[in-house]
Amino acid sequence: MIKCCCKSPSGKLRVDEDIPVVTVKLDPPIRNKILNYKHTVKDLDIRKEDGKFLVENLPQCECSQSVFKDPVHNHVVTGDLRIIKNSKLRKLLSKGPNYRENKFLNYRKCLSAIESAIDSTIEKLVEKYGFEGEHFDDWKNEIVNKVKSRINVLKNKKVPMSAKSILSDSEVTSYLKDLHANFVLVPIDKASNNIAIICKRFYIERLLSEVGLSENPSNTYEISTEKPELIVDTNIHLCKSLNISVTEKMYCLPFMYWMPKMHYQPSRARFIVASAVCSTKPISNIVSIIFKKIFQQIQNFHFKSHFYKNYKKFWVIENSKTLLKKLDALNLKKNAKDISTFDFSTLYTKLPHNDLIKVLQDIIEFVFNGGRKSPDGNRKYLTVLGNSCFFTRNKRKGRSYTVAQVKMLVSHLISETYFTVGNINFRQSIGIPMGIDPAPFWANLYLYHYENIFINKLIRTDRYRGFKFRNCFRFIDDACNINDSGEFQRSYAEIYPKELELKCEHEGKHATFLEIDITVQDDLFVYKLFDKRDNFPFFIVRMPDLSGNIPSHVFYGSVMSEILRIARATLLYKDFLVKSKELFNRMLNQGASLTLLLKQIRKVVLSHPEAFNSFQKTVYTIQEDLN
Repeated sequence: MIKCCCKSPSGKLRVDEDIPVVTVKLDPPIRNKILNYKHTVKDLDIRKEDGKFLVENLPQCECSQSVFKDPVHNHVVTGDLRIIKNSKLRKLLSKGPNYRENKFLNYRKCLSAIESAIDSTIEKLVEKYGFEGEHFDDWKNEIVNKVKSRINVLKNKKVPMSAKSILSDSEVTSYLKDLHANFVLVPIDKASNNIAIICKRFYIERLLSEVGLSENPSNTYEISTEKPELIVDTNIHLCKSLNISVTEKMYCLPFMYWMPKMHYQPSRARFIVASAVCSTKPISNIVSIIFKKIFQQIQNFHFKSHFYKNYKKFWVIENSKTLLKKLDALNLKKNAKDISTFDFSTLYTKLPHNDLIKVLQDIIEFVFNGGRKSPDGNRKYLTVLGNSCFFTRNKRKGRSYTVAQVKMLVSHLISETYFTVGNINFRQSIGIPMGIDPAPFWANLYLYHYENIFINKLIRTDRYRGFKFRNCFRFIDDACNINDSGEFQRSYAEIYPKELELKCEHEGKHATFLEIDITVQDDLFVYKLFDKRDNFPFFIVRMPDLSGNIPSHVFYGSVMSEILRIARATLLYKDFLVKSKELFNRMLNQGASLTLLLKQIRKVVLSHPEAFNSFQKTVYTIQEDLN
């Protein structure tokens, strides 16, 4: 999307929303045609008989003789596409669920679509500004004539080639139907462009076990006796009372599904409540925008605070940029000693709702009060406008929320978390609700609350010990500690509630955190890009494929972005070359031109020289080394 930008009186760039925008709308990818986890869960017919829950339509398992059977699970749980016997379908699935099949180039339809888009734009402008429609005739004719002229040029240069959809092939559709009858096709955790093929019976049984419908009851979820219609009506009524718009497709409850975590051996399951289309979606979207603002307020409060600035109370980072900046600063002093990383394993499933709500409401109060005990008159409302949020003294029509309303929305989203598995409704009774928009902000701020209390306590009682936490970093439920001599590991039981379990993943001279591999060498932190998917036992689908129905600038633009990401996350030039060559080879196999790839290198180096300065190489040298 291209928007017109101009300078405001303050000198800042602003976007003029009244000027028409140019948009590109891509065809839908193949994911909804090949993935069947949603239908598998929603079509379950579960009934209770003699105190046990039974699935009426539970499919048979045929995994015993399969060479793809997982030896631990005793069922097929694989990302190896060799299990797909139909070669056409296997090749299509190898491009990932976000692939868009190519289409036959029809110039007549292209012209018709452009004319239709122009007419639609004219109608909107006429309705918005009250212009006469005929005033746009010359403008429309000029554009159409230019399009026709361009089409005539292309007809002489490019001959349209046939592009029959693989998913319209009768043999493929028949095979895919049989495949769906016995297996569930679902994205893989940490590798969403790869598809897992899972025994349908095992998939269902694992899901039922998680929600407590098997032999062992669940401590996290409980069966709800509330009728789904009443739950939905309550959510819709709340939305309308706060002037939050709701579309008809939102009149439903979310559902739970799971994805395999193939980077573990044996593979594990990641359970997700799909809340993209449900009656709480409008509320969670508003609350997410509000909590983004609250998070920024807390962050700025600590970054701008000069009291006890040598002590770090805010550990949260939003990406690896802050961590890399600290590593570079320590490397200048040649002060690399140790590194450790930890993972919170029960953050989303064990936290008591009453404590979670209390902590978040305390944070809401703090921010509304401007970080002080006395209320700030300019902070009576949090106003949401589009995707932005700001404090106002006066209420804006339909989009301003008081501190009491924000508290109420948070309490409602946490306490009234309902979802379905087949024809059974559940409520999440403990833990941070999974799948809703503000969940990452809640997780960050909840942990921050206890980290802040702990450091404040050490400032009063043991300042030397508090100083050891100055290089603590946390990205939601992953923690990283640098040069702390093991202090975090000795202290985390004092910091967080007992319901939280932490697992030490790395300690000593080497660790991986986010997408960075870090090693202590000669008093330096040597870091490079890390991708845990490299250890998956099958081919990983990465980056777009030029054979799909996407513009070439999107394809080559993704190469430029990835090269920049590699450069920023790599200290040594030799490590940069290894990853960049892997990228080049991958993109060449996916249809790229070597000439245009090298052109992207030149463009990214000249556009972002700061990311490549440490390599001390010219653009020409980098191009030669990658060629």
